[in-house]
Amino acid sequence: MSPSTTDSFRRPGISINGSRNTVTGCVSRDTQETPTQRSGIEVPGDRNLIVGGSFTGNATQDIRVGGVENQFWGVTFDTITDNGTRTVVNGNGTNSGDPNTTGQWNGNASRAYDLGVTVWDTSTSPATPFKATPSGSWVQD
Repeated sequence: MSPSTTDSFRRPGISINGSRNTVTGCVSRDTQETPTQRSGIEVPGDRNLIVGGSFTGNATQDIRVGGVENQFWGVTFDTITDNGTRTVVNGNGTNSGDPNTTGQWNGNASRAYDLGVTVWDTSTSPATPFKATPSGSWVQD
């Protein structure tokens, strides 16, 4: 099945399988030269680190992520499909609710502190930023 602009890409430019991989300076290049092509990075595994990714060509620049604690730093993209847990994109993570009491970042403040992550409570409008403290708790940023 060929990709379309309404669903996730079927053939990513880069697919990082497995866990605990480190990838730096990756480039996904669209060679189809059609603006309806979708390209990007797919990361289904756990605890992978992607540093400095970019895209070229006419494709929509996507990230599709699953798994636990995947990190993307210095990566440019148009859209992200985040089906993962505690995904970090350019220093930011999301949580549905106050991470002191609920959500995927609840109980993981020490890890967030180590990573320097700002976690955004997406249950509020606008989203509320939280930072982890060295003692393992959360404070509104």
